[in-house]
Amino acid sequence: MKQRSKINLTCQIRICTYFVFTCVFLSACDQVSKGNDSLPAMDTRAQEKAVGEIRKGIEAEPGNIKNYIVLGKFYLEQNKYLEAIDVMNESLVLEPKNADIYYLLAIAHWMLGEKTEVIPLINKSIYFYRAIGNEKFTEKARLLLKDVAEANPSPESLSRAKIVTPLKQEDNEVSLFWSKGIDFVKASSLVRDIFDGKIRRWPEEHIIDDKVETHWCTADNVGEWAYIKLNKDYKLLRLVFINGNGFWSDSSEQYYADARIKDIEIEIANGWKRNVRLQDMGDWQSFGLGGRKTDYVKITILSLYPAQKWSHYCLSEIKIFAEK
Repeated sequence: MKQRSKINLTCQIRICTYFVFTCVFLSACDQVSKGNDSLPAMDTRAQEKAVGEIRKGIEAEPGNIKNYIVLGKFYLEQNKYLEAIDVMNESLVLEPKNADIYYLLAIAHWMLGEKTEVIPLINKSIYFYRAIGNEKFTEKARLLLKDVAEANPSPESLSRAKIVTPLKQEDNEVSLFWSKGIDFVKASSLVRDIFDGKIRRWPEEHIIDDKVETHWCTADNVGEWAYIKLNKDYKLLRLVFINGNGFWSDSSEQYYADARIKDIEIEIANGWKRNVRLQDMGDWQSFGLGGRKTDYVKITILSLYPAQKWSHYCLSEIKIFAEK
């Protein structure tokens, strides 16, 4: 009897979720067909109820990518950009080649005023839209990319991107990088080689230089680490990574030539540690730290995605966000 009740409850959740999702999704599709990319307007209570039902749907059918995408759109409409980023990053585990996910991630970061995060995400969405022959959305993403690159978003592109005005960094949030909040960084090792008669090196300073195109390379050994010393105690909100060689993030052949980080341990003050898994992509990935206080961040490599050519791995960037 209990088993039957459980089955009935599961069926009810699926039916309810399917109904909510279908109504919202079909309405959204109708709006898109009319040139309006935004989800239909809903009051706060209705949105919260719909989000709750979609969450139940994700629990009942964790492999259904559509629920993740609709939930991400809801969070964007509610100005909950960090939540949207988290949901979209979860969905990338299911479909790492889904162009819509990268596009929504780009929108969320753009709304947070994070231009450097937006560009590689839009490039990725263009790549995968082109791969499936979707010329309409390829052009749409290209137009947004042009405006973002020029740092002069037009009303037309903002409408296409489902946003009104790009938000700047929150007043209570600061981004820490080399010479601005970070004293130094040191690592267990780095790679040097000789090419065309010149010594090349990829030092750990590259992960905090606020440049996507540079990177830290070291031997492809588990246990390698990087230690970032802050100039004082900060309450950290999140760490954001670009895995692999960010210079080649839009080129699968070059990107996969180097090994990439799979699992890492994040360590901060007072012995707090958290293990996280990076996705195998050259785009921004965010992990929350809950405002914990620390004057350093240490990452230790636990496992790797294998290289297709070289015997080392790369990490392009770590952005540290803290409360002011």
